[in-house]
Amino acid sequence: MVAIAVPASLSACSLQQNIEGIPECTDSPRVPNSALVLMAQSVPSAQMLPCVRSVPVGWTFGELSARNGSAQFMFDSDREGMSALVVSLQSDCSVEDTSQVSSDQPGTERYERVSRVTNGFGGERIYTFDGGCVVYTFDLRGESHAEPVTEITNALGFVSREDLADQVSEHSDGRLSLDPTE
Repeated sequence: MVAIAVPASLSACSLQQNIEGIPECTDSPRVPNSALVLMAQSVPSAQMLPCVRSVPVGWTFGELSARNGSAQFMFDSDREGMSALVVSLQSDCSVEDTSQVSSDQPGTERYERVSRVTNGFGGERIYTFDGGCVVYTFDLRGESHAEPVTEITNALGFVSREDLADQVSEHSDGRLSLDPTE
């Protein structure tokens, strides 16, 4: 509940807020996930929010960082290195020099950009949707090249802004809104 009040200060200045919570993909939690609320308020145009379904063995959730206009979280891997995956929520992304592929996430378009296939794997997976986009930036340094991409991306998903707004309203008996009006 406290984290719901923190994002209100984000609209007044360019404050960066680091929190420990994992933005979990949950359909009907008792309490709205504060990490998701913070991300939603950081990018108020985004109609979808990246979330974590599970943390695979060997992977560790790093931290969530949010500021006006963007939010990101990262994962470290015992095999692939520190910041092996950074997930960024933004209001706009460039898909220049990418290849569009079939999306595995409903309501999104997906693009891929490979930057390195030696000494591990480097690249980006970009999901675009109404009001925003999410970029998965891979910097895998292990010997398995791109194999861990499937493992970690299967552990991620999206929550709609509408569902999160409903959770906030329901939890507060209608007193709070994810997107308060002026």
